[in-house]
Amino acid sequence: MKNFKKILFLFFIFFIYSCSKDLLREAEKLYEEKKFNQALKYYEKYIEISNNPQLKEYSLYKAGLTSVELGNCLKSKTFFESLIKNYPQSKYRDEAYFRIIQCPNYFYSRYQKLTYGDSDTFGKNAKEEIIYTEKNFKKIKFISKIYSGKKLLSKRKGEIIFDGYIVKEKLENNEKIIFLYNQDFFNFPKNNIKFKVEEANIVKVKAGNFYNCIKVINDDNEIKMINYYAPEVGRILTSSLYKKEEKKIMELIKYE
Repeated sequence: MKNFKKILFLFFIFFIYSCSKDLLREAEKLYEEKKFNQALKYYEKYIEISNNPQLKEYSLYKAGLTSVELGNCLKSKTFFESLIKNYPQSKYRDEAYFRIIQCPNYFYSRYQKLTYGDSDTFGKNAKEEIIYTEKNFKKIKFISKIYSGKKLLSKRKGEIIFDGYIVKEKLENNEKIIFLYNQDFFNFPKNNIKFKVEEANIVKVKAGNFYNCIKVINDDNEIKMINYYAPEVGRILTSSLYKKEEKKIMELIKYE
C-alpha cells in the first residue's frame, strides 16, 4: 500500500511538471504569434502552479512584458514588483524597475536603427538616422547622422538617460529634460516645465500607423515644436505649430 501511494504521488508530481511545461510552451507560442491576451492567461496559470524557481522568474518577466504589449501598465507593474520581491538577484531586475516607472515606455526603442525623412519628400531632401550603439535600462547611447540629399552634413554622439521619473537627452555637451514620468504626466504644473504632454491615439507617418502615442509640445516659443512618441519605438514625428496650424517637418520612414 505504501509503495502504491508513493507511485501515485510520483505520478502526480510528474503530471503537474509535464502540465506546467506545456503551459509555458503554449504561452511562448502564443506570445510569438502576438496573441497576447491568450498568452497572458497561460503565463498566469504557469506562475500559479509552477515549482521551478528559474522558469517561474522567467514567466513573471514575460507576463509583465505581455501586459505591456496589452497596454495594461497596472497589471505589468504587479508582475514586475513580484519579480523584484521574489528574485532580488534576477537578471531581469533592472528592466523590471525601469518598466515599473516608465510604462508605457516611449523612449527605450526595441529597434536598433530609426530613419527619419522630411515630410515633403520622405528623405530625398533631408534625412536623419539614429543608430543605437549601446543599450541598458539606465542609459542608451546613439549616433545621429544628418543628411542633405545623399551628403552627410553632421554626425553626433548622444545619450538618452533614464533617471527615475526623468528622461534626459544629451547631444554632445547639451543636456535637457525631454520627459517626466509620474502618475499624471498629462497635467504638469507649467511653472516647473517648458513643455506639455497630450494624448495622440493614432499617428500616421510614412513608416506606418502608430497607436497609443503621446505628443510633447515645447511651450517656450511662439512657434512651438512638437515631438510625437510611440510605445516601444520612440520618436516618430516632429512638427511645428504656429497660430494653431501644425505642419509636419520630419517623420519616421523606416525602423529596423
